[in-house]
Formats: sequence, C-alpha cells, structure tokens
Amino acid sequence: MGARVISIRNALILFAVFTSLGALTQGYMVMKTIGRGVVPAIDLLGVLITVSVAFAWIMFCNYYGLEISVTHSIIGAVLGYGIAAYRLERVNWSLMYNIIASWIASPLLALLMAYLVYKLIARAVKGYSLMATRLMPALLIATLCYSAYAFGTNDIANATDVYVTVSQIVFGGMPEQNVMLILAALGSIGVAAGGFLLGARVIGTVAFKITRLDRSRASRPSSQTLS
Repeated sequence: MGARVISIRNALILFAVFTSLGALTQGYMVMKTIGRGVVPAIDLLGVLITVSVAFAWIMFCNYYGLEISVTHSIIGAVLGYGIAAYRLERVNWSLMYNIIASWIASPLLALLMAYLVYKLIARAVKGYSLMATRLMPALLIATLCYSAYAFGTNDIANATDVYVTVSQIVFGGMPEQNVMLILAALGSIGVAAGGFLLGARVIGTVAFKITRLDRSRASRPSSQTLS
C-alpha cells in the first residue's frame, strides 16, 4: 500500500487467502506451544480471561491505528493468567526466555537482512530503473502473499491455541488434530473479518505515516508523489 502498487481491497483479499493457507497447512501444528507450554494448562476461566484481555488490548490499538503484535499480546495475557493461577514457579520460564529472546532478535535480524538485501538489489538494478519499476510491483505483491502465509502459520496459531483443550470438550472428545484444524479455520475467518473492518487504520499507519515509499524499491523514502 505504501508503494501504491495495489489497492487496499485487493491487498486484504490476498492477505486473507494466503493467511488461511498458512494457518490450515502449517499453523495448526504449533498451537500447543503457548496453550500448554508457557503454563501447565489453561481451563475455561483462563481461556475467557486470556482472550478477553488480549482482545480488548488489540481492538484498542486497532481502533487508533497502532501497530502492535498479536503474538506479544496473547503471550502476555497467558503469562499474566499463569502467574495468577499457578504462581511464578509453575511458569515455564525457560520457554519464556526463548520467546523473549526471539522478540529481541527478530526485529534486529530483519533490519539487518532488509538493509543487506536492499543494497544488493539496488546494486543489481542500478542503471535499469525502467525494468526495476516494472518488475518491483509484481515482486512486492508476491512478498505480500508470502508474508500473509507466514502470518497464518504463526499468529493465528498464537491467537487460537488457548482454545485447544476447551474445544476438545465442546466437540465431544474430537481428535486434537481435527480440533486444531477447526480453530485454524475459525481464526482465518476472524483475521479476514478484522482486516476488512479495522485493518485499514493500521495499514494507513504503517504504509504512510512511518516513511514514504516509492514503487521501484518500497524500502526507502521517496521524493516523488506517485499516482
């Protein structure tokens, strides 16, 4: 959106489709990490508290167009519940340390990789600005699809994994893998609905308020106004 290579409607449609693919093909397999990893178990009350708190915080941020992490919000809510229900010593701190380390390392590594990849691409296409201008929109749309798929494999699982145990009871002892697939499908529907209802606010913040992006690079400020 910031590079103006695709409309918000088409971006949201592609995001919804590829997020669903990610959730249904891989995301459901990692749902146990939070629901049974950070704390010993989450009962029905814990699910209601965790989801309500995370939902309230995420919707508050979405309303004001603030870019926040669903993963961080869910894990924070689960951790708060775990400390209250099981006390500090029952929380799986070794797993939490790994999670926190990934929170710190991920943006730093992404920053470094983006810088290096941009420099390599800029050098490779130097002198071929017309070709780059025609090629980059297609590449940007492809990266949108890939990032949406990656989001589906991780964030939807994080948002729904607290329901696994409770859903088995609700669905009458249905096999756990089937329950996770159902939750992945429901999570995909929820993400798509949220994107169309409030996603534009956050998209506007990231696409236009942090820095201006040009069509050929979409990774540096531009001095030109693009139609």
